[in-house]
Amino acid sequence: MIRVIIVDDEALARDGIRLRLSKDSDFVIVAEQSSGEGLVRKCVGLDADLVFLDIEMPGPDGLAVARSLAELEHPPLVVFVTAYGDFAVRAFEANAVDYLLKPVTAKRFGEMIERIKERLSLRARRPIPEELLRLLQELREQKAHPGSAEYLRQFSVQVGDRIKLIKAASVDWIEAQSYYAALHVGKETHLLRESLRQLAGRLDPAMFIRIHRSAIVNRERVKELARLPNGDYDVILTTGTRRRISRSYRAAIDKLQK
Repeated sequence: MIRVIIVDDEALARDGIRLRLSKDSDFVIVAEQSSGEGLVRKCVGLDADLVFLDIEMPGPDGLAVARSLAELEHPPLVVFVTAYGDFAVRAFEANAVDYLLKPVTAKRFGEMIERIKERLSLRARRPIPEELLRLLQELREQKAHPGSAEYLRQFSVQVGDRIKLIKAASVDWIEAQSYYAALHVGKETHLLRESLRQLAGRLDPAMFIRIHRSAIVNRERVKELARLPNGDYDVILTTGTRRRISRSYRAAIDKLQK
């Protein structure tokens, strides 16, 4: 029997994991909680084999909790379940055995279950998926060029059951869509589970310029600025996309001409 603890501040996320595990008699859920507080002691007291752990939660985040669990004499396996693909590298550095992006598909969850069972029965080290190997390579490149490490050099987006890596330089422009940020790359559009306001602070200002509260453009994709009769300006991208520069961001006009 595989003893499981589910840790996520979203009740619906806990419900989803519990429902899927209930279909497999090899698993028994011994505890659930909405934060990482006291999790190390609970894992020891309940002799947990596996922890499903959210990364962004109240109190200590999932990465910090996972590092503490790794120091136990008999640490449980950790599977991170999160909405943010950018945490993948740090998740595996924190000794996670797997990493699930919300919303988790049935197929991806089933693959994870098989990996867990094999790991627990054979103590075998499964190869890291190709996408995560590439993320690790990106981390090494950032360490080799520390001046650029503070800004996003690529985006991780979920496409079906895979994580697609998109170089920042290939993005034409970024649009706010409710609580999401939409990356426009040629004819493709990919959603990030992050607001444009949050994302803006992690973009290289030498590459991306905000022209509107709902739009950021890649300056290398700007073909021309079109002056309108009322004195406003539109940005015209190499793709033909046309976006208005709002009066709150008029400083973008000077930045784009430098």
